[in-house]
Amino acid sequence: MSINSDTLLSDAVRRSLRLATCALSLAAPLSAVAAEAPVHWTANSAPSETMITGGGWTLEQSGAAVGLKSVGYCDSNGNQIGNPGTERMQPYYFPTIVGQGRNLQGYFDWRPKDVDEAVAAAESHDGGHTWTFQQKVLELRTSCPNQLNKEADGSKDSNAFNLANNSDNGDDDGQGHQFVIKVGAHTYLYTLDRANGHIDSDDLYIHEISPVPGQPLNGAPAMNDGPTDSTASLPEIANHTHGLLNPEGILGVVPGSWPLQIVYEQKILNGDNSGTTALPPSQCVPASTMRR
Repeated sequence: MSINSDTLLSDAVRRSLRLATCALSLAAPLSAVAAEAPVHWTANSAPSETMITGGGWTLEQSGAAVGLKSVGYCDSNGNQIGNPGTERMQPYYFPTIVGQGRNLQGYFDWRPKDVDEAVAAAESHDGGHTWTFQQKVLELRTSCPNQLNKEADGSKDSNAFNLANNSDNGDDDGQGHQFVIKVGAHTYLYTLDRANGHIDSDDLYIHEISPVPGQPLNGAPAMNDGPTDSTASLPEIANHTHGLLNPEGILGVVPGSWPLQIVYEQKILNGDNSGTTALPPSQCVPASTMRR
């Protein structure tokens, strides 16, 4: 569907820069690629684990992946520990990668389950096998997990060990699903607000950034500046997109397009079983048959 340039730009930016945008669904970016030959991929090696050096807490640095949700997240003085060396690149997800050859710049949604969320940047010089942390912005919180997590049987065994090593903060609903677009002399960071009452209904948030060596997200706030689950009654921030429908995040920019064309994900929360988008019963899978 065609939409006005103002879809991607805030009111303040609109006054100084006019940009036309075409929002394309995942199923129909055909106008941009219809004349191009298909792209064929060939696997040249077995899958391997991706590692990151430095940055925020990682899932397996102290054994969190074996059932202790927050082990190693904070020290005895209540300070976040972070990644002490080189670890598996978890919980980094929703990657957006730019660059050429072996030299890559990555932007990631860093999201420890029910504990925290932030937008992170890292660089790779071996084609994405290993990454070096650069920067973390828009972090949801800096507090240590303090809500006891349930055991596998559903119980909560309250003791000092579990409180320190098997707790969370109740939610991880900050800003994520990041995407960076450069337009002329301006660079913009777009994010999804995941807070209750805002996710998949708010527009994407916009922060103009000024990347510098080692800090590709320079200019974005260190801490989350949007509504959270505890402040859900607040409105979306002033700088946001206009016209995108239930945006979950931008997935890409059509190369060489001008006016600029993007591919973005539209997500209607509970749309499969409510309203005009509800699926017929014959196309639904009973929850009781789904594997967890």
